[in-house]
Amino acid sequence: MVAKDIKNVTIVNPSCKYSCNHCGYPSYSKVNSENIKNFIKILQDSGKTVKLYDMDITTDSLDLFQLTGQYDNPKGFGWMNVTESFNPTDEQLSQLEKMTVGFCLSLHGSTPEINSILTGSTKRHEQILKKYNQLRNLLPDKPIGLAMVIHSENIHNIQDMAQIGKDMNVSFLEFINILYAGSAPHKLGKEHFLSKNDLKNALMEIKKASEYSFFEILLDSTWGPTDHILAPPTIIPEANYRNCSMFAPALQDKFCNAGYNHVVIRADNLSIFPCPGMSFYEELKIGELIENKIKIDNEWHKQVISSEPCNPCEDYENCKGGCRISAITEGIRKFGQIKKDIGQYNCAKYVTRK
Repeated sequence: MVAKDIKNVTIVNPSCKYSCNHCGYPSYSKVNSENIKNFIKILQDSGKTVKLYDMDITTDSLDLFQLTGQYDNPKGFGWMNVTESFNPTDEQLSQLEKMTVGFCLSLHGSTPEINSILTGSTKRHEQILKKYNQLRNLLPDKPIGLAMVIHSENIHNIQDMAQIGKDMNVSFLEFINILYAGSAPHKLGKEHFLSKNDLKNALMEIKKASEYSFFEILLDSTWGPTDHILAPPTIIPEANYRNCSMFAPALQDKFCNAGYNHVVIRADNLSIFPCPGMSFYEELKIGELIENKIKIDNEWHKQVISSEPCNPCEDYENCKGGCRISAITEGIRKFGQIKKDIGQYNCAKYVTRK
């Protein structure tokens, strides 16, 4: 079946060599940027809106962003997730100044030791802080912030991270809950993953930090609906705590829009998935790019999401089941295998209800 109704396509480029312990995206796989450029043009010619999702932004990535135009208006991802290796040319800095874009660097703790639990290296803490300061100087008018992935060993560090945010004059601080996904189950012990009580404690600590911070605190969409915890952000206008809008416009009747108004193509093998977070798992594949056309042959996502297993939870009408990759990978954690129809154990509305 050719997917004519899919208007938004994200190309996932598995470009990152850092191999962080918690990464839920495909392992490093080198892809020629000219090939990605061809995919972008082909998809655009067929009427698709195309975005590039890169795990480690390079000068080639920036050239491809010019082609996608995803940062020409506020309807892109909102910011670029960059690493300490981000090193744009003078010409690219001039281009970045014209784009509606911010920058986000991952820092998973206030000390090198805490940060290294996920990054695997104590050296990266200083390197990230140095890169943050460099970007602040090079692009002073752009929003620049930090992202922290929360696990059981750094919940106590949330307030210290908020202090770092204040000291460094960040534009925003985003908190992401660790998922039992990708390389994390193989590189981290089970004790690092969040229990229901951990999730609740983390969310309450984040809410507490937001009450005195002079910058915006954000929650990643993997928490599910969180508008009862934090007010919608203004620094990234398209962010939406009601329903997920990270990769395509939010749908009113579903929190997760994966596979409905957007799909993902892995640049290295042309496999198609409902969402970038699912692209690590061959079992979650729904099709392929064949002869330059999107062909879907397994719509498992529509059966699962349309008959949401959380129903009839009392919060279901407000939640609509939360993030699917968050739910599906909990199946691995609890049952040792991918369960596409598993309920949402990580739902912020569920864990914080009285």
